[in-house]
Amino acid sequence: MGKTVIASRCWVANNAFAGTQCGRELVAWGAGVGHFPSDPPPSSAGQAIVAGTLDWSKTLPGWIGKWRMRWQGADYAWGISGVNYDAAFRNIVRGVVLVASGVGSPDQGD
Repeated sequence: MGKTVIASRCWVANNAFAGTQCGRELVAWGAGVGHFPSDPPPSSAGQAIVAGTLDWSKTLPGWIGKWRMRWQGADYAWGISGVNYDAAFRNIVRGVVLVASGVGSPDQGD
């Protein structure tokens, strides 16, 4: 059972964002439950917008996360698999920090 996960200044899943500022931004982008546009929305100089999926796999077992973002005109994609939920969330944050700090790519060291 997969869940579409979208992050935009907050963590949201399964249309739990309806009526919030984050929700309005995501709806304006064209994102919704079961659908998000193929291109990430533009980010401002100090903001990274990450979109992706988080699916549970019984066969691994563990979560499979696939993320993508655009930062200062460049597109990035990375992911993680066979991990617990907290490790998947850390992988999103780690990827954004690596790119935004100029240290490396989000999949560096995986």
